[in-house]
Amino acid sequence: MGKVLFWVVAFLGGLLATRVLAQVAAKKMYNDSLPKQAGTQRVVEAEAMVRCAHCGLHLPESEAISKAGANFCSQAHATLGAKSPR
Repeated sequence: MGKVLFWVVAFLGGLLATRVLAQVAAKKMYNDSLPKQAGTQRVVEAEAMVRCAHCGLHLPESEAISKAGANFCSQAHATLGAKSPR
């Protein structure tokens, strides 16, 4: 019984060691793949979202097409115009 218990503990210890080593290697690979920054952080400004008057899709205001006071997601929807509410 003692030998079986020894081998079970040895097997579980080997699995634990393998898992820890794999996590350390994955973390190192992830950190190496990140671009190196010279201490500067990029600040992203929030942009207002608008709704397409035809299909209801929300998109950034800078990407919207404005026509007749309404916002549209594409030229095709701007051509079709606003959908009437149901």
